[in-house]
Amino acid sequence: MEVHTSFVKIPKAERDSIYLLMTGFCGLSGTALIAKKKGDELMRYYSSAYVEDMKKLYISEGEDEFDSLLREIAPDAQVLTMGEGGIETALWTVAEETHAGFTVDYQAIPIRQETVEVCEFYHLNPYRLESKRCRLIALKNGGSLAAALTAVGTPAAVIGKLNATNDRILLYDNGEKSRCLDRPSGDELRKIGL
Repeated sequence: MEVHTSFVKIPKAERDSIYLLMTGFCGLSGTALIAKKKGDELMRYYSSAYVEDMKKLYISEGEDEFDSLLREIAPDAQVLTMGEGGIETALWTVAEETHAGFTVDYQAIPIRQETVEVCEFYHLNPYRLESKRCRLIALKNGGSLAAALTAVGTPAAVIGKLNATNDRILLYDNGEKSRCLDRPSGDELRKIGL
């Protein structure tokens, strides 16, 4: 797995005060890769300009602003850089590393319409799609860092909180429904031969 972690066990008494913040867009690097490798198939249903734009979605950017804001606002934050398996693999990894459960709202996870459409086209789960350069951050004041990152053009959102249980709960349909996170089984790219 392409996951880099610096997470450590969080004491049970502190877990309820830890927020989960995500930077970047869920599945964006996977969407760009699919557009590059399977562009001809996509162009049967989408315009060539739209598919060409998808290919350019994932562009590496500098780390300077993220690193300096993190040091300034949340020096004690724990950061996981996502990769294969997307946000669901990252959430599983965080739960394992911290020995904590969590509650995450799917609707809070940043995702672009292009990713939704490509995943619907290939019947893929966007939350299990490669998400290089996205980060999952555990910290006490997620809102401040999210606002600062958003102000400098980095998509960021508080998507949930850790808890003192081992439950890994995903909320959807405006929080009216929930399910437990299943153990990750690999990246969705494999389903289409990538």
